[in-house]
Amino acid sequence: MAKRSTVEKAKTTTKSKVTVSRRQIQRYLELAAGVVPPKPRIATLGNVLLDVKGGRLRMRATNLDLELCGVCDVDGDASFSAGVNARKLREIVNLLPSQEFDIYADRSGVRIECGRLYYRMLSMGSKDFPEAFKEPDRPLALPPDFRELIESVLFSTGSETSSYALQGAKLEIRKNGRLRLVATNGHALSLVETDCDAGHEVDCVIPKQTLSVLSRLLEDEGCAMLYGETGVQFKTGDRTLSGRTVAGVFPDYEKVLPSHTLGATVGRDVFAEAVRRTGLCADERCNAIRVMFRDGEIELRAASEETGEAEEVVTAKLSLGRTIETGFNAKYLRDFLAIAPEGDVQIYFKDGKKPFEMRPADSRRTHRYIVMPMAL
Repeated sequence: MAKRSTVEKAKTTTKSKVTVSRRQIQRYLELAAGVVPPKPRIATLGNVLLDVKGGRLRMRATNLDLELCGVCDVDGDASFSAGVNARKLREIVNLLPSQEFDIYADRSGVRIECGRLYYRMLSMGSKDFPEAFKEPDRPLALPPDFRELIESVLFSTGSETSSYALQGAKLEIRKNGRLRLVATNGHALSLVETDCDAGHEVDCVIPKQTLSVLSRLLEDEGCAMLYGETGVQFKTGDRTLSGRTVAGVFPDYEKVLPSHTLGATVGRDVFAEAVRRTGLCADERCNAIRVMFRDGEIELRAASEETGEAEEVVTAKLSLGRTIETGFNAKYLRDFLAIAPEGDVQIYFKDGKKPFEMRPADSRRTHRYIVMPMAL
């Protein structure tokens, strides 16, 4: 980098700059990475808006469907507003050699100074940045373990190739004070239920990306929720996450909740390891494993022409007097077992062709995982 002139250095000692805590802005930029699209269809959406005024730095990133705002205190009286590339700013902040740095804006861009390190980032005007989301009008108190509820269903949400209504989780709060969060990809369904004294009913579908960012946001502290006809907002500390709800009709999931006559209890860790080991030989095209339930044990088998065969038997608590054979996509079993709490898992079924249900044996809340068997 070319040596800066004395005049240029002198400009940075004026009141045009503010001093920022690296830690505060760093955490925001980590969360914003889940909002800013990696390849934005509109260049503006790859930026984060920095707005400095009154000793506060306000940051905003959006992809038009989701928006993350953050605020932190700064030392200095400068006022400016500019947008800079969010990914590059994050990379710069992560590598700064000090816990504090100076930032200011002029006509040539946004400048960052940290000791003898200098950056000039190209910037855009604040007028070119999309408008901020409007705040919904209905407040809602979420349970303190809402992050755990999200983690219990997020893996079951549909992919981008799924029906639009499946690309999120259905949030229901009923008159009886019960909260339900439900997600399905059409092959497996997760339902988690707990108490929630919200004061009014809620019925909406929250997008997968919103829940993913919210889960990370809740790592720091709990949040409050605001709910509207077409959007939701989550406030935690000095950060606010706003997003649109999914338009479309979520499937009537209660129709697929099965009734059972049989059940088995097996250790989560033992069963999860057996699924992983036998799944190594599953056919890559369908990832299928064969599962046989019989008195006192569960047998798992997998085979493919390319790799060979695998077979393992695990001890379980069940009494059938016969053998029930079925098949599963190994991934759907692994997904649930990865997030289930330690201890035993209960598996309920009627026969080898109807939906199976898995539940944690010991849990503070209701968690039902429904998975469709495969024909082998």
